[in-house]
Amino acid sequence: MTDSFPFFFAFLIVAGFFFLAVSRGVVSLLSSGVSFAIALGVLFLCVQVLPGLVSKFADIDLQWKALLGVSAGAALVVFIFTRIIVGFLFKAILGPEGFLHAMSDGAAGGILSFIPSFVVVIFLFTCIRISGTVHELNYAASLSRDGVAELADQIPPYPWTGKWRDGVESIPLMAPALDLIDPFSNRANRNSAAFSIMNQSSLIRAHLLSQPDSAKIASNEKIIAMNREGSLLKALESHDRVALVTNPKVKEIASDPDLNPLLKSLELRPVLVSYVKQLKSAVEPSPEIP
Repeated sequence: MTDSFPFFFAFLIVAGFFFLAVSRGVVSLLSSGVSFAIALGVLFLCVQVLPGLVSKFADIDLQWKALLGVSAGAALVVFIFTRIIVGFLFKAILGPEGFLHAMSDGAAGGILSFIPSFVVVIFLFTCIRISGTVHELNYAASLSRDGVAELADQIPPYPWTGKWRDGVESIPLMAPALDLIDPFSNRANRNSAAFSIMNQSSLIRAHLLSQPDSAKIASNEKIIAMNREGSLLKALESHDRVALVTNPKVKEIASDPDLNPLLKSLELRPVLVSYVKQLKSAVEPSPEIP
């Protein structure tokens, strides 16, 4: 049931935009939606491209907070300018004198509202993915601590944000499509980061090696050796999940031709849930024999 909540929110957005367009017109919604889509494209492009450019031409290692700030600033500027330009364009086309004025409201306007609502839904799904990934990595870290076996009865359930993320990714082609624009919640990157976290615990590594879905990854020599990277260890010690997922070593492992398809296809949630179940069953008192 929890996995379906993102679809409920998406339905509310689509329905809300539809009724607004039918009753008040679609020009403003369409202008804002298209401008927002262009701004998001700039944001994602900057996040993907800027680190490499800055490193190549200025020999600077751009940290993720600075990268996000610069990228968001560029996206905001683009949104403001495109909103003005696109607003005039759609007013000319859909306004009282426009040749498509008949589509500015009513049922036709409602259909056009699917464009901005689609943009907002994609942004919502991306945010859900990021949130779910952060909480999943935190959960994996809590299960990789020393002494976790003694505290098995206090382990909380798998985070609901991770369930929401999995619900979003259950949509056909949604996960690979979002992988292209979202470097943080990219399945290969986040699972590579998760293994660097779980490498710190021999107990959870033993479980990973015993599970058919994770055994081949956990036994890979590159996965075993990845924690020798100094910058990766620093990201682990700081508990900075974004810095960890975007760490060059984590991304190098994620892009490895042999590991990439395995990391992409791995669903970490059932592996973690089965590990918690194993820990809890180990501390349950045996039934007394009458």
